Amino acid sequence: MTQLYKLSDNYQKAVFELSAMLESGDIDSDTMTDTLEGVQGELLDKCINTGLHIKNLRSDLTQLESVKKEFEARIKSVKSSLEFFERYLDTNMQASKIPTVSNDYVQIKYKKLPDIVECLEAPAEFSIVVPETSKPDKKKIKDALVSGSELSFAKMIINRTKLDIK
Repeated sequence: MTQLYKLSDNYQKAVFELSAMLESGDIDSDTMTDTLEGVQGELLDKCINTGLHIKNLRSDLTQLESVKKEFEARIKSVKSSLEFFERYLDTNMQASKIPTVSNDYVQIKYKKLPDIVECLEAPAEFSIVVPETSKPDKKKIKDALVSGSELSFAKMIINRTKLDIK
């Protein structure tokens, strides 16, 4: 099947060539009209088919956007349930002092996380200058805390764990 742009080019060439032939008297106006109708027929069919394809794509897009909204709502619901059950399990395992539990299908245990620094407001010597802003240099602050420095603006959070379910 011929592409629309090729049919359009052929039609434009035919109009140009037939107009020149009509002006030179090589053909009459009825011959020109009949010839253009023949060339134009395939072009019009291709235009209609392309238009129908566009309508189908628009319909597909509308349906996909609708399904996308439904999936986004479902994703939000599942994330909310997941967060609830993770907190629920974590809270109850900690309250019962259960560090690990497993069977053939699941292994649940606490995993040690790296220590982090929590800063309220760091002085300039413990900050990184970013154009227009300043933020605490947590690596420098952590190094200072680990080496025994007392910093009133920061504390080391240690023995962090994360519930790991595999």
